[in-house]
Amino acid sequence: RHQTEALIGYLQAVGIKANLSFLQYAAMREQIRANKAALTHQTWGSFSVNDVSAATPNYFAFEAEDVTRDPEVRELLAKGGSSVDPEVRKAAYKAALKMIADKAYAVPLYSLPVYYAATADLVFKAYPDELPRFWEMSWR
Repeated sequence: RHQTEALIGYLQAVGIKANLSFLQYAAMREQIRANKAALTHQTWGSFSVNDVSAATPNYFAFEAEDVTRDPEVRELLAKGGSSVDPEVRKAAYKAALKMIADKAYAVPLYSLPVYYAATADLVFKAYPDELPRFWEMSWR
């Protein structure tokens, strides 16, 4: 929420009015699918799988949450996703991502790395969603 509120402040500073409707993902997803969301601020973690095929098709390959419906982008994503040749994948995904960026279909704002540090003196459990539960940690 903090990042979204900061973005709204930046938009308002240049004369763009924005209203925050902070929703759980399922409710927001329904708004997107009903074409009732002009602009959304979302994250997609993919469990830190840094592969374009993990998230990009969800938003740009004519899935339910694809608001752009660009057939050229869909074709490039399909080409990259259906090949096992690394060079074919790189070329197709590079072209798709360039098109997405050039047309401002998506604007990546930041990358959120996950760092863990541990010592034998710390009681710490890692979770699959990669969110550290600091409140669960304690010293031995």
